[in-house]
Amino acid sequence: IPLDPDFRGATAHRPPFLLPSGRAGGEQLPPPPHWVLFRSAVQGKQEENDVVEKLNLFLDLLQSYKDLCERHEKGVLHKHQRALHKYSLMKKQMMSATVQNKEPESVEQLESRIVEQENAILTMEQRNYFSLYCLHQETQLVHIYLPLTSHILGAFVNSQIQGHMEMSKVWNELKPKLSCLFAGSSDVLMLPLSAQEDNFLPS
Repeated sequence: IPLDPDFRGATAHRPPFLLPSGRAGGEQLPPPPHWVLFRSAVQGKQEENDVVEKLNLFLDLLQSYKDLCERHEKGVLHKHQRALHKYSLMKKQMMSATVQNKEPESVEQLESRIVEQENAILTMEQRNYFSLYCLHQETQLVHIYLPLTSHILGAFVNSQIQGHMEMSKVWNELKPKLSCLFAGSSDVLMLPLSAQEDNFLPS
């Protein structure tokens, strides 16, 4: 956003901020604490390695487990239930044909279809058992990795503790360099309080 020419001129010619001692503030303030930014970047990288990557690993494991459950429910299990339902209808047709004394050829065809359906059900049951076995193995894998969440949380807490301790050390080292700003409470520049802030002060 372009600055207004009058604003640039006013900023360029304004007097420097004076400390209580009368010296220019810009000459007394220490340089920006670049180490703070560096330490923040190091902490972020450490948390990315110790926390984010492990969380992504556990999330991928849960997503795979969810996908496997959905494939079992919507695939093998659903087809098995449909095959059982079809077999039940065929058995009812067979009983009805026997009671009504239908032609032997139609009864034999129905019996042949029932045998084929029984073989199909056996095949689907084997697939269903194998799918359940895979689900059981995946469930055990999830339970094995479940304690990882506590380790991830512990790593995050330790990283935060270490980071805040190091940040506190940096700011404590910086505070004496700014002692000239806080020397003498009567000389410290006081900003005007708003009406709401003034209500919190003791009368």
